[in-house]
Amino acid sequence: MKYNVDFTNNFKRQYRKIKKQNKDLAKLYNVIETLANGEELDEKYYIRLVISI
Repeated sequence: MKYNVDFTNNFKRQYRKIKKQNKDLAKLYNVIETLANGEELDEKYYIRLVISI
């Protein structure tokens, strides 16, 4: 791993909530591992902002 991952208390709280809801944790682990290795995320994980003028 290129980076060391430290989890905040807020993340731990949200993780417990997600785990309780029986969501797929493999996706979360995949994203964390990708970021820890210094790689870029797939486009599907980006938040899209739509600005209407």
